[in-house]
Amino acid sequence: MRYSRRLFKIRRFPERSMLDPMLAAAGLQVLSQKRVPRIGAQVPVLVIGRPS
Repeated sequence: MRYSRRLFKIRRFPERSMLDPMLAAAGLQVLSQKRVPRIGAQVPVLVIGRPS
């Protein structure tokens, strides 16, 4: 996570409701979402890609 933050120079990832329109503008979407065990809803892992 810290590497992608450095890459994009953001301190915090946007909320999912704001993320989806940004991805759609780039032709991308969230393909899958998983929750990290023991942390639950605090840290979702998103797979982002182009729809096939």
